[in-house]
Amino acid sequence: MDADLSLVSLSELLKVSPNHLSACIKKYAGETFINTLIRRRMEAARELLSGSALKIREVAERCGYTDQHY
Repeated sequence: MDADLSLVSLSELLKVSPNHLSACIKKYAGETFINTLIRRRMEAARELLSGSALKIREVAERCGYTDQHY
């Protein structure tokens, strides 16, 4: 849950263009990269909020958000 994770950073890591990676993700996952990322972060946050005594700020940080209000 890296706060700096983006389509561009992932494409650089995989050594492919962001446009190609975006098209592949959309084709095989059925949703955009950002929607997948948000969904996964929200699922992780839901689990942490329901199964731990962490503060909301701590959950936000662990899920890749630098601002708890976001």
